[in-house]
Amino acid sequence: GSSGVVHRAYDPLLQRVVALKLRHGDGATDDLLREAQQMARIDHPGVLKIHGVQVVDGQVGFWSDLVTGESVAHRLKLQARVSPQEAILVALELCSALAAIHQAGLVHGDVKAQNVVRRQDGHHVLIDFGSARNLDERTQVSGTPLYLAPELLAGGQNVPADDLYSVGVMVFRMISGRFPVEGDSLAGLVEAHRAGRRQHLLDLVPHLDPRLAAVVERAIDPDRSRRFTRAGELAAALRNCLPETRGA
Repeated sequence: GSSGVVHRAYDPLLQRVVALKLRHGDGATDDLLREAQQMARIDHPGVLKIHGVQVVDGQVGFWSDLVTGESVAHRLKLQARVSPQEAILVALELCSALAAIHQAGLVHGDVKAQNVVRRQDGHHVLIDFGSARNLDERTQVSGTPLYLAPELLAGGQNVPADDLYSVGVMVFRMISGRFPVEGDSLAGLVEAHRAGRRQHLLDLVPHLDPRLAAVVERAIDPDRSRRFTRAGELAAALRNCLPETRGA
């Protein structure tokens, strides 16, 4: 994880295998304890469920469900792209999880392919709350640059629309094999955003349903005011792009 080391472990009291997250270093105890407390505020099947946290000899650890499936990032290493319908279904599960996170007064802050894991039952779980923040919190953004909205690269404040921007980037990546804005370094990425060097989904995938392309382009619009503001709003637009619902 971005904020600690995750181990496969056994909880003798619960008599179950769990994922145990540990971290060392200055400030690490407070950071990891905070992450555990934020995760505990969410009760949703699409969000990693935490079972306990403890501080021993200045080291904090928390244990959660062990999700043994592959991440979307691993899937994309095996095949550069997935079908538009599969990308939509993953995004719909993310929207449901993010709706619960935002309702709890949090932003996740690091929605990306590496943090979305497919369970054995085929459903996806959003993990790693190391970058999560309270909605009213003023603090340094720490997400993954390629997935971050442009205003956050300049040190702006997270809002729910920024999590949805990251979902849009992920869908763009899943369908096209590319990121909408790319750079060889953080400075290069910031400059690409500033100069408006953006790729468009329909240019990369010409046969894609234009309605789906339009939904993704709105989610990742460089102007925050034009993006989706609520997870349910994005989910409704995506659902309308599924083959069985179009024209209904």
